[in-house]
Amino acid sequence: MKYVFWGLIGLIVLGVVVVGGGAYWLANMEVDFNNPQMVGKFKETYTSNCVTNYKQRFEKAKITPSAEQLTAAESACDCARDPIVDSLAKRPKMTVADLATLMGTDPEILGITKICSDKFGIENPS
Repeated sequence: MKYVFWGLIGLIVLGVVVVGGGAYWLANMEVDFNNPQMVGKFKETYTSNCVTNYKQRFEKAKITPSAEQLTAAESACDCARDPIVDSLAKRPKMTVADLATLMGTDPEILGITKICSDKFGIENPS
């Protein structure tokens, strides 16, 4: 029984180390928007991540988005994707954590998203 107990403790510790280490590695992984492979991956996932973020804002406000709002959000996200990639390509390599912060605070990127949001009538849910 003692060995089973210590084995379980060891597995728990190993799990915590793997999950914590993986999260740390992911947050500190460098991204380079001059790397075509990285840009392709970013473009592939940008629209779905953007729409998911928009849905989460509705959930926080306890509102269900309509199909029209989601379609408009998808169009706005598609509109913003390439200009955002072009903006990020002008910058040095950064970590994923830096990228996440930059996406929500950079005036150029916020300007791009505002233009596309206005174009498709997207408003922040409140």
